[in-house]
Amino acid sequence: MRGVIATTSAAMQDLLLYKLLLRSSELSRQVNRVCAFSRVGVEANAMNNGMATVFYVDDNARSRSLLSGVLAECGFEMITVANPVEALWRCRTIWFDLALLDYQMPSLTGSQLAQEIKFLMPNVPIVLLSGYAVIPATELVFVDAHFGQGTHLDDLVDTMRRLTNSRPPRRVGRISATAWSDST
Repeated sequence: MRGVIATTSAAMQDLLLYKLLLRSSELSRQVNRVCAFSRVGVEANAMNNGMATVFYVDDNARSRSLLSGVLAECGFEMITVANPVEALWRCRTIWFDLALLDYQMPSLTGSQLAQEIKFLMPNVPIVLLSGYAVIPATELVFVDAHFGQGTHLDDLVDTMRRLTNSRPPRRVGRISATAWSDST
């Protein structure tokens, strides 16, 4: 096994290590999932006043900052992570209503990360963002919605609200929405 790991890239080593640890703690994972969905999952919407919690993974700091700020103004509680491997670790310890993933990231693509998140949390909807207008259907198997180049912010927010059954805030700012559309 050591020879196989030595010939792979650092990113793949991280993923292989993560998968080995995940498989070795099967019972712990099952217990954590049951506890998270039965206790935290039921109470989360009541505690957030109907705000959906979004787990946003994007390696681009500027995009992550702009979009998370806009979505927070639109009434979503945001949890952001820059690294997809770190995101896998965080999925074991946090609860969220929706995963919002960038497609093009180092070490794992958004569609690969979506597959791993669905393995851990099968009922959580996943939205994939990409700079491509079209992505092959094989990359969207574990994704509930895909938004590519030319996406309007209103379409993204409406889909996120529909997937999480959340309601809009009373007032939404327009300045940062313009900044986000300029950054894509």
